[in-house]
Amino acid sequence: MRFRPFSLVEGNGFITLAKKLVAIGAKYGSNVNVEELLPCATTVSRHLASVVAREKDIMIAKLAQIAKFGITTDLWTHEKTNVGYITVTAHFIDAEWKTVSVILATRSVEERHTGKVIQQTVRSILEEFRAYRPGNTYVTDNASSMKAAFYDNVWLGCSCHNLNLVLQHGFQAPTGKAHDTDDDEGLPHCVAGLINTCKELVRLVKKTRLNSLLDTTLKQSVPTRWNSTLITLKSVNDNLADLRVFGTDAATNKNVLRLLADVNEALLGETIAVLQPFDTATKQLSTDTKPAIHLVLPTKFQLKKHLSPSAADSMAVVQLKRHLQLQLEQYFKVTVVHCSATILDPRLKNNSAVMDLELRLKAISSLKEMVSNVTAEIPEIPSTDADTQETTAEPPRKKIKTESAESGDSHFFDDLFASTSSIPVIDEVNYL
Repeated sequence: MRFRPFSLVEGNGFITLAKKLVAIGAKYGSNVNVEELLPCATTVSRHLASVVAREKDIMIAKLAQIAKFGITTDLWTHEKTNVGYITVTAHFIDAEWKTVSVILATRSVEERHTGKVIQQTVRSILEEFRAYRPGNTYVTDNASSMKAAFYDNVWLGCSCHNLNLVLQHGFQAPTGKAHDTDDDEGLPHCVAGLINTCKELVRLVKKTRLNSLLDTTLKQSVPTRWNSTLITLKSVNDNLADLRVFGTDAATNKNVLRLLADVNEALLGETIAVLQPFDTATKQLSTDTKPAIHLVLPTKFQLKKHLSPSAADSMAVVQLKRHLQLQLEQYFKVTVVHCSATILDPRLKNNSAVMDLELRLKAISSLKEMVSNVTAEIPEIPSTDADTQETTAEPPRKKIKTESAESGDSHFFDDLFASTSSIPVIDEVNYL
């Protein structure tokens, strides 16, 4: 139990083991030779291999009956061993009309991560699990190698990665050089200075005893963690009062007091308010248990509306909002596929603010083309009457929700779902 968390005793595995041992004691008494009872490591390893093989066969049989998949994949390199890894996940709708996500494999990739290597690796994994279909849709980050790997497939850039790109480029320190457009004044120097001050403050507090005195610890910004700059700013804001009290102690590093004096509390609160909707939007789109593609276009609409300067904004906030607006337009891409998904949501299909008539007509045309291209791509597999009943069952009827159940407490989309529109109603079935 050394170096194990206390929560180990609450885990299902530990509880199952305890029940098994208690049952053995009750059946055979207390004079059981535990060393003979417990299997050796080799036996456990062989048993695990057989369990994996059995579950894999079950999964392959299930996946073979699915017509198409949404495939997500990502690459990363282990920071210690420098070994590259790739994970492939399949997403589909099962016979009960439930969204299912299955991690098929995580494999090492020793070759250079070129588009060809990625394509071959992903395809070999999909074929291994009988999940390769010409009509699969692939969702990845926006790396050029990923785009090259799936250039001849339906490919979408991950919207959460795109939001992260917006902020990554939005937080790049001002260089004094000309920007891509005359309208972009860049990240305000005062905001850039505030972010750097907060990062340095977190670093210094973590090095001292101060962090252990706080009710909630300070969180450092990490480039690979989405919205981590916001997390850092919020952790500083939440602890400012305590830090100022503890900072007066004679033993406290004087640089802590200097950094605290450099924190513009009003600007800190304003910057947090500007960034908070990005975190909310990321959470709405980060899901594998329910569809989210129909929310990509509304997300961009809501963020653009949020980034519109108001009369109450300071000059720094106005510049920050305009700068992030331009990054949003450049890096958060919305395609006709996203629009087609949006128009399938009854709460959004007639909302002229989100999608004007011209865009709606393009989305309808795209939908009709998708429907016309649907073919029977399920491999021929013997099925029982029960299987036929499951696959032909209609999806469960659901009531149209007028409020944002997806967004939890944030109500990010509520005003869009509740709004009405005077846009002309189109007969989508007979259009074109």
